[in-house]
Amino acid sequence: MDCDICFEQYDTGVHTPKLVPCGHTVCQLCLQRSEKYECPLCRSVFGVHPGHLPTNYTLLRILEERYGDDRIGKRLFPPPPPLAPELQHPPPQLQRPPPVPPAQPPPSAAVATETTSTVIVVGSTRRRESTSDNSKSAKIFVNMFVLFSLVIYLVIRYCR
Repeated sequence: MDCDICFEQYDTGVHTPKLVPCGHTVCQLCLQRSEKYECPLCRSVFGVHPGHLPTNYTLLRILEERYGDDRIGKRLFPPPPPLAPELQHPPPQLQRPPPVPPAQPPPSAAVATETTSTVIVVGSTRRRESTSDNSKSAKIFVNMFVLFSLVIYLVIRYCR
């Protein structure tokens, strides 16, 4: 992917893709060539110095995925400079101690917690052969009563 003005490939140097407020993406060099703060494609004016426009990191990520390290990866995301020799091996007082695993409470110190939950059974599709007709009628009556009570509660609660 290249700049539409200079046709140079985007990178993280002078050809960094900058996102202009109008939505176009142009390299930083082409934006800085103009004395006016305007998009070179549509001529819309913006009030920010081109160096302060946001970088189009999405485009850089697409280029990185498309070309990988073979063509553009090292230009897009160059490796960081090497550390100074004194920082490569910090003195012992600055080194972190090895992590200590968290302490486990002894089994006798376990605390039992009690949770409660409410279950409303409205209907069941399972049939039991051993239940009589009277108990089935009672269950249906209880389930219908619970369902009716729930509907009444919801009507009173939300229809005021």
